[in-house]
Amino acid sequence: MHVDLIPVSNGRKWHIDHINKAPTSEVALQRTFEWIRAELRDCQVRRPQDAEGFRWRIIHELAAEYGHKIHGNHPDDKFRYDPPRLPGGGWVRKPGANAREP
Repeated sequence: MHVDLIPVSNGRKWHIDHINKAPTSEVALQRTFEWIRAELRDCQVRRPQDAEGFRWRIIHELAAEYGHKIHGNHPDDKFRYDPPRLPGGGWVRKPGANAREP
């Protein structure tokens, strides 16, 4: 699925870089869920009427779909041997910010 990442905020870039720099796929998966939870918290504040729907959509279209595929399929070789990086990173520290590197 193609994702347009041109309007990505610095915070989202941080999450993407944090995932791309993970030492293992297990850590990357954990960081991905942290990113999704952060986006859902923001959605709950800004658009509470949409947050519950996005949670259910993630459960049905992502988690359950891949959960069913794991036992009967194999990942593409590009994910086994040299996994691609998520596009859209490039986080930079803002001047004077007390932020940790991704």
